[in-house]
Amino acid sequence: MNTTKDDPSPVTVNTETAARLLGVSRSSIFGLLANKTIPSFMIAGRRVIRYRDLTAFADQQTAVSDPKAAARVSRAVSAARSKRRPSPTGKASPMEQA
Repeated sequence: MNTTKDDPSPVTVNTETAARLLGVSRSSIFGLLANKTIPSFMIAGRRVIRYRDLTAFADQQTAVSDPKAAARVSRAVSAARSKRRPSPTGKASPMEQA
């Protein structure tokens, strides 16, 4: 995790840290990244998430008091998970390696 001198919060976090901070599985994080619910990018072959994007997502989720909106988020994550298929070579995809 990278931090700045004035702000002790990290600039970016990896998928494992993002999952831990949100209290969800890495699979859930990859689902959110796959459907672009949370933006991410690659640095040196690793998938990273800006900390502020992660906290904005968490703030948005806690602000959602509409059960229908929460259900839409849940369906989006489930849909993203179901689109991932195993590689024919048996190797993990680059996104799963991050």
